[in-house]
This record gives sequence, C-alpha cells and structure tokens, in this order.
Amino acid sequence: MAELFEKLKRGEPVDMMSEEYGEAIKELNRSNELSFRLNQLSPLDRDRRKALLEELLTEPLHEHTDIFTPVQIDFGRNLKIGKNVFINHSLTVMAIGGIDIGDNVQIGPQVTIVTDNHDPDKRYVLHCKKVTIKNNAWIGARAVIMPGVTVGENAIIAGGAVVTKDVPDNTVAGGCPAKVLKQL
Repeated sequence: MAELFEKLKRGEPVDMMSEEYGEAIKELNRSNELSFRLNQLSPLDRDRRKALLEELLTEPLHEHTDIFTPVQIDFGRNLKIGKNVFINHSLTVMAIGGIDIGDNVQIGPQVTIVTDNHDPDKRYVLHCKKVTIKNNAWIGARAVIMPGVTVGENAIIAGGAVVTKDVPDNTVAGGCPAKVLKQL
C-alpha cells in the first residue's frame, strides 16, 4: 500500500481501474466507514469522537485540536493535523495526495480540500498534488482549496473563495478564482 500512496503523493498518474488501485479502495472504504461512525456520535461525546478521529487519521490529535462533525474525510491516513487546530462542521477532504494542516489553523464550516484531479483525456487516471495549510492560517466558510495549493502562514482565505494557486504568507485572498486582496 505504501508504494501506491507514495506514487500518488509524487503526482504520478494512477489508473483507478488498475489492480494496484485496489489498495486505495481499501483505504477509501476504511475512511468512509470511520467518517460515517463519527457522524453518528453525539457532538457532546468528545472522548469517543477523538478516539474515532485518531483511528481515522492513524495518529494522535493534539489535546487542543477539535473537529466538529459531520465530516467526510477520504484517505484519512494522508491527513496530518497540527496543534491547536479548530475545524468547524461539514468539512469535506479528499486527501489521497496528502494534506498537511499546521498549528493554530482555523477552518470554517463547509470547507472542501481536494488533492486529486482526473486526466482530461483518460478520466479514470488520477493526478494528485499535496495541499499544505501553514501555521496560523484561517480558512473561511465554504472555501474550496484545490490540488497543489499552499496556504501561507498567517494567511486568511475569504469565505466562498476557490483557491487554485498558492497564497503567500500574511495575505488575505478571496474570490473565484481566489487572488490576493491585501497584505496583513
């Protein structure tokens, strides 16, 4: 399995109909099942929610990191979350290409983060690019972060933005497609 995910993280094309992609399907099913179970818990059941999140992400969460449900996290093993992170409800993550979220990040409701795209000529072929959200970034409600994007340190993404290119440190970006609106 590790070889397939390393290939995807490097951005090498992978045919979803190939035998090797079967390993990705297993991880997708595992993540979908755990996301479903998370979404069935009472929001007040913090201990069970944290335990299921750690099983989904395959690593411990910092004690001051919180993720509100509902969530849909595909490929949870490829999502890394830092310290003191707050993620509001209705997060959708497609992390097959890898997502790193730094420390002290805030993510608003209904945010989508995507790391994969399909080849326009061979639609069952995936191309993945890692997404990085650096320390102290703030992602507004309903923003969409597309494959390969790095959101800079202390950057703010306006609600509803569609981020297709890197956002520099200490800036505010917004719009569709997002562009830098001002320096902080």
